[in-house]
Amino acid sequence: MTAEQDKPQATAAPVPQPAPPPTRRLGSWEKAEIIGKIMTGLLPAIFVAALGLFGQQFAQSLEDNRLYTELLTQREQSDTALRKDMFKVLLAEFLAPSRTADASIGAAGGVAETLAAVRSISSQLLKLELLAMNFSDSLSLSPLFLKLDRELDQLAARLGDFPDDQEDGELLGSMEWQVVALEKRLEKLASRLSKQQIAAIKSGKTLTFDLNIPLEVAGGDDGFLWPDDLFADEGENGAGDEAFESSDTLIEANSVRDCQDVIRRFEFRFTMPDKVKRTVRVELNIEKIAASGTNGQSGDPFNPSTVTQDFELDFFNFPMVDNTRLSDDQRFALILTDFDERYITATALCFPGTYSSVRDRPFLNEVIEGLLD
Repeated sequence: MTAEQDKPQATAAPVPQPAPPPTRRLGSWEKAEIIGKIMTGLLPAIFVAALGLFGQQFAQSLEDNRLYTELLTQREQSDTALRKDMFKVLLAEFLAPSRTADASIGAAGGVAETLAAVRSISSQLLKLELLAMNFSDSLSLSPLFLKLDRELDQLAARLGDFPDDQEDGELLGSMEWQVVALEKRLEKLASRLSKQQIAAIKSGKTLTFDLNIPLEVAGGDDGFLWPDDLFADEGENGAGDEAFESSDTLIEANSVRDCQDVIRRFEFRFTMPDKVKRTVRVELNIEKIAASGTNGQSGDPFNPSTVTQDFELDFFNFPMVDNTRLSDDQRFALILTDFDERYITATALCFPGTYSSVRDRPFLNEVIEGLLD
């Protein structure tokens, strides 16, 4: 070992490290500046993403609405095409020249021809039922009901002309039963159709009231005047002017009614009742007095709005189609509900024009007045 190696080695002195800079807390403005820089970079991206998501949802909503509209349109078109074909086929049965029914009902028709007429009328009644259930709100079916009712009456009379000792007596008895069944079926169809339309009309703001007409009075020379004849005995059997004033008050209270904010006076005269056909002649007079809230003063007292109508009332009048047009886009219908040995019962309806049939479009001036109001 050398002498240099035996000498102790000198250690280097540690190098002093610089002191760390003192920490400084950021101020509010500096924090806001940093956050602002971050948000400035993020906001456009967030806005673009949100706009894309909203645009996608909006486009999807438009597509769903378009598909829904197309489905509804296709369904309506299919339904319209089906109803159109059904209408043409069913109505052709009534409009085509009759080769069986009318000819067989004649006096020269035999048992075979009469049987063919019964079957033909039964087939026509089935088609009328389909028409009534599908087109009653757009087609006046009263002529078809009257046609079948008339043919059934003629057929019943034809069957009554056969002698009692006819060898086909059992077959004739069966046909008589079938004719009675067809008559009841026709009446039930008319009653069902009337009740359905009355129920639909009553679902809105509708004025309804019933009228009971004594058959004996209606068959007189002057007929039955409603409501005056209802209280005729009040004045005749009473004492003095007070009785007549009471009668006039009752008449006024029954005749003047509020029909959808329009005050009207109703008057009906029933004449010429027919117990066999169950019909009665009606003369109606409907006068517009004023709108509600005008103290009973008409806008033009020298030119009141009055509607008069004369028609034959039977069980084949249907309110949505067989009605009378009034002012203020209103309709009035009188429906026969019962006809017995003593009384005739009818239901009166005053309803908005929106409940009338689809073929009963409002006049242009009524549309303009409605828009201005």
